[in-house]
Amino acid sequence: MAKRWAIGLDVGPESYKPDTPVDADSQQTDFGQLELAARFRIRAPIEIGLALHLGGSKADLSMGGIYLDFRYRFMAEQKLNIYALAGLGVLAIARDAASDDAKRGRGSLRLGAGLEYRWSWFALIAELRLIGVGENTQLGPSVTTPEPVDYELSRYKLSGGSLALGANVYF
Repeated sequence: MAKRWAIGLDVGPESYKPDTPVDADSQQTDFGQLELAARFRIRAPIEIGLALHLGGSKADLSMGGIYLDFRYRFMAEQKLNIYALAGLGVLAIARDAASDDAKRGRGSLRLGAGLEYRWSWFALIAELRLIGVGENTQLGPSVTTPEPVDYELSRYKLSGGSLALGANVYF
């Protein structure tokens, strides 16, 4: 456990579905995500981290957020280890030209599990995450019917998931 610090970079698909009042009308929106994280191992199995989370979609939507993560490694000193993760943060999803209210960050919780294969200072990872995002009560009612996808993603609670593939460098 001589190398306690890590910098991680991962990419992968991510999708969200808004919890609209008329749930049958909401649709899933897919994003590509990029995450840069700094982590510290408190003890061999326990790790905390701070992650910058960015992404974009084909529908000209952007997302950005920051998470404070906690990981518990079940086989911490093995080359191949499995871990559980929980993260609490803030996430915003909107178009670039959206109002400040639409771009407002909302509370977010993510839970997941990952697999890491580590050499002495380098590791490859694969992670599955379930993500929940809170409602934006500051955003007023939509002026169009049906509500556009960008409005639904900026206004309502979101549920989603992601697959992250990446690498960590330990020092």
